[in-house]
Amino acid sequence: MNNYNNPSEIIEALRDKYIKVWESTPDTFPKWQETFSSIRQKEKDIQMSTFADKMILLIKGFTNDPTEDPTRWGTALKKLIYECGTGIIGLDGTSMRLLLEEGFCESTSDFILKAREFDSSLKMDGISQALRNVWIMNCIQKLTDSRIEVTPSVLSYSLLYPYTDNYLDANSISAGRKRLLNQRFAGKLAGERLKAGTAYENKLFRLVDNIEGQFDRCEFPMVYMSLLGIQAAQGKSLLQQDRGKAVNHQDILHISFEKGGSSVLADACLVNGSLTAEETSFMFGFGVLLQLLDDLQDAAVDRSYGHATIFSMQDKGQSQEVHTNRLINFMMQILDEDTCYRTPGAIMIKNMMKKSIMFLLLGAVACNQKMFGRSYLNKLETYSPLSFNYLKGFYKKIDREYGKLKIKFAVNPLEVPMAKAFAAGSI
Repeated sequence: MNNYNNPSEIIEALRDKYIKVWESTPDTFPKWQETFSSIRQKEKDIQMSTFADKMILLIKGFTNDPTEDPTRWGTALKKLIYECGTGIIGLDGTSMRLLLEEGFCESTSDFILKAREFDSSLKMDGISQALRNVWIMNCIQKLTDSRIEVTPSVLSYSLLYPYTDNYLDANSISAGRKRLLNQRFAGKLAGERLKAGTAYENKLFRLVDNIEGQFDRCEFPMVYMSLLGIQAAQGKSLLQQDRGKAVNHQDILHISFEKGGSSVLADACLVNGSLTAEETSFMFGFGVLLQLLDDLQDAAVDRSYGHATIFSMQDKGQSQEVHTNRLINFMMQILDEDTCYRTPGAIMIKNMMKKSIMFLLLGAVACNQKMFGRSYLNKLETYSPLSFNYLKGFYKKIDREYGKLKIKFAVNPLEVPMAKAFAAGSI
């Protein structure tokens, strides 16, 4: 797996490998470690309501008053998150301390500061979207026993998400303009000396320049192979948005697996510079897993926009229950059977990722209950610490409060001082 001059062959080989893995993964109802009675769920529903109310009040009450000690605010927030993780979601104390005390919070704060320095016009949505990728790269840093930090490549690749993904997803931009951007961006990633033609392109090209400053093209060819791979996959993903194009189940698998797998493969290459064949395979498979989870979460929105994914399309003979069962079994196979990352820290982070992904998946099912039969929902709900009806309402409440925060922060930006206070706190 070293033909870096032809990234498409590497990506396509990995895509085909994981399509076979996906299709051979059992679609029977999965077995999970823990179940919850309805009585226990009601207790945790109440606990989560209390947590959410305290969290909202704490965030709304944040001020950038120089006379106040921001560390106290950060400590209060971390303690709330710790109690939620251990007491409600079911993460162990060691995992929560890993998240809150071993570099993740500092990385979050540092990223927000650097992102604002790079582009002061970035909206809260863009920063939040980019942060999700920062956290994935931080997890990869932990998996590989690297220092958790915001390197130039972590900053730049994470910012490319809100810039390129949102541009390609925008219904207001023509397919022709999207293809032109993709062509020019591919040229920049391939090392062509291009001059930015627009302010938007200038941002993209500067981010690529930042990556080149950390990873020399000759010394780290895999970095640029992976970047060209995700860029090509993004271009192919435009087919998912074309209502006039007939895309079948196999087409969607090809597109989704390429995009998800190459995205996290790029994450890992931008953390380590290069990977072994086994590490490359694991990272690609992990990316496929995260993409399918994202597709489940966005199923209703994708269907309303006519975007085709395996969870937004209605396949003959293939119910969403089958896809969901397979996704859970696929997750356990990817994370439990990995042999690349076996240090105590790596095993801990993989266990934490598995529980977190399962919680997000259950939340996605709770918010898309119309896609599933009642008996299936009742059965799957026993794996959730929170009742599905509560989860659905909880996410709606969080969306409402997030909308209010966006308005508040648009008038009085507080992301940077708030992030610094959070990082400075302790548990």
